[in-house]
Amino acid sequence: MGLGIVAFHLIYAGTGFSLYRDQHLGTALVYAREGIDVLRPIIVGFNANHAPTPQEFPLWQAAASIPLRWFGEWFGWANIISLLLFSTALYPVFKLGEALGSRHTGWWALALLLTQPLVWVQAGQAGTDGLSFAMATWFFYCGYCAMVKGRWWWTIATAVTGALAATQKLPFMIAAGIGLGLLLLLRHPRDRSAWIAMTVSAIFAAGVFVLWTKYTDACLATAEFPMVDLRVSHNPGMVFWYFGDWSYRLNPANWIRGGWRATNALFGSFILLAAPILALGLRRTRAEPLVLLIGAVAVTLVFSQLVLQHQNYFLIYSLPLALLLAPMVSSAWGALSKEWPLSPFFLVVLLIGAMFASTLQGLFGMEALFRDPYHRSASERLKKLTAPEDRLLVVEGGWGGHYLFLSGRDGLNMYDTSLLERQGNVERLRAMGFNKLVLFSESPLRAALQQNNPGNESYKRRTYDHALTDSPRRWATLYEDEDMAVKELP
Repeated sequence: MGLGIVAFHLIYAGTGFSLYRDQHLGTALVYAREGIDVLRPIIVGFNANHAPTPQEFPLWQAAASIPLRWFGEWFGWANIISLLLFSTALYPVFKLGEALGSRHTGWWALALLLTQPLVWVQAGQAGTDGLSFAMATWFFYCGYCAMVKGRWWWTIATAVTGALAATQKLPFMIAAGIGLGLLLLLRHPRDRSAWIAMTVSAIFAAGVFVLWTKYTDACLATAEFPMVDLRVSHNPGMVFWYFGDWSYRLNPANWIRGGWRATNALFGSFILLAAPILALGLRRTRAEPLVLLIGAVAVTLVFSQLVLQHQNYFLIYSLPLALLLAPMVSSAWGALSKEWPLSPFFLVVLLIGAMFASTLQGLFGMEALFRDPYHRSASERLKKLTAPEDRLLVVEGGWGGHYLFLSGRDGLNMYDTSLLERQGNVERLRAMGFNKLVLFSESPLRAALQQNNPGNESYKRRTYDHALTDSPRRWATLYEDEDMAVKELP
């Protein structure tokens, strides 16, 4: 299955459809062109004055920029870096699985992890999610070893990996941290060295996270015309983006939609939902996967909007599900192997085929297999319609500026043109060199996929006209078709 993940991403990258998150890949491209500065990560087009926009500590961006600089800006290099960084998590997953039974259990934990459709996508997608999963997995494993083995170096490793996990994606770290806290209470309630190790690690990781957050807020405060004010202390919308509210949590539709997406992402086949229920019913179920599962559920309840609306956060369930099912599947495999009347080879082939079919079903459910040429073709037109010296205001240009870095242009991303209703804003942007407004319609493929969703048959493709407010509508139009429009700032 691991080779399948590698082939999946390399084939897509080789055919020009690399899977990436634009806000992360764009920063890596900036690093490749201008040099690595981990304290000044720039999200392409996120603000008007190129102020740094740090979120996660940019380890992935720095690593991905190295082959992009050395060997050329083929996005497949970024996918390869993601695969390599994700693969570092395989060792702790195996060791945790082995601790639940035997080496066979460890191998099954790996197989069950690598079969998950979400892992197929996130392990090699050019972005920070695979690294975030790896850091959180190492954090839990190091903490587990610190409690079980009691060596001082495991405490240092737990503190360092906890800090790295917290500054990559905090919910991943919290889920693993809750698991470690519960494990401490269940298995080592009177072990002084275990309590010291967990306390020191928690204080260190929390301190690093607080310092990093203070630094990111200071950087964000320097941005002019940011696409979004990412500071929780200054933007109530960010509070909702992270946590939702009680109205959101108490709406059953949100949980039904989130559960549907999680099932596609983690199981592929809906019939496999019975597997963890059966595993939880076994008396010999170990505490390790249960505490991780409780941690993931707790994070979902707290960061409800973030997790339910963004499927990459379902990765917090990937490790506990793999560890929960591994002992049961290992025992079932041993019994089946003894009773199987034909060659074991045929049993292996049958199993691999069934696992791949389930993964494939999930990838279709996640809409991960569709190759959309729209962004590249629109970027090519943008490159032809504008000059390198132009500074562009781009509406519907992606959260991380993919139209800008695909076309080699500089600019500012906006959700709509409401910012341009104030003449003072237009004058300031003009003084900063912005001279053209570019608006994009939704991808036709994306619109078709939306229409295919149950109950959404009446969905209409969102054209750029919905984002165009009164004043910019009257500006001179330099180019217009159903996919995009280019206007000149007055």
